[in-house]
Amino acid sequence: MKALLLVAVWASCLLSVWLFIQLWRWLAIMSLLQRGADRLWWRLPATLRWYLCCFWNCAINSERARQLWLKHLLALLVLGLAQVYDLGLLAMFIGLSLLGFSARGHRRWQLSRRRIARELPDFCDLLTMMMAAGVPLIPALQRVSQACGGGTLAREVETISARLRQGYDLEEASQPMVTRYRLSILNEWQALLVRGHRQGGSLTQTLTYFSQQLRHQQLHDAEKKAQEAPVKLLFPLLSCFFPINFLIILGPIAIGFFL
Repeated sequence: MKALLLVAVWASCLLSVWLFIQLWRWLAIMSLLQRGADRLWWRLPATLRWYLCCFWNCAINSERARQLWLKHLLALLVLGLAQVYDLGLLAMFIGLSLLGFSARGHRRWQLSRRRIARELPDFCDLLTMMMAAGVPLIPALQRVSQACGGGTLAREVETISARLRQGYDLEEASQPMVTRYRLSILNEWQALLVRGHRQGGSLTQTLTYFSQQLRHQQLHDAEKKAQEAPVKLLFPLLSCFFPINFLIILGPIAIGFFL
């Protein structure tokens, strides 16, 4: 009798899950939620959308941004319901998960910015070599990005090449990358490439001078960080290292004095 009851309960659970899945598909709830989230996404201020994409490490117009926006909205909805029904532990777990996910994406975005700033001088040198050999700008960008496969800047340039093949001009194709990372050197690099592509002039000397400037700037930043290191080490030395040394040196003397 108990076995039949367990089988009946198990079958009813499976039937309920199957009916829920069929109802979900029939009502197309996920697509409705996605469309509503998309409308809300494009009504947000442009600055807020940019900050969210920086935290998520994705482009504003990408499919990943839309999916992450929907997931965060659903998580916030569950968080609100947890607060209403006094589920403090669940609310805390959801809040910490959202913060951790956003912080992880923001760290990836900062790391990508540093990698692009570090890879840009070498990329400019390779691009200069290709153009000095007689290769036009757009094919040179494609070949250099393929040769530097695996780098962050190379992947972004491959995306630019794909947008160029779709019919965009160079400025429109490279604008999402510039908007996403907000680096001044990327703005200058885009302006150089767009101006050279429109005017049809040689970019070899300009790119060589630009890469030299970038290397001088990187050297200056490294020297600045090296000069700031002793100042940053001062607080840990005063708060941790020196007290321990004084305790080791003066501790036995103080113990002997009191004894």
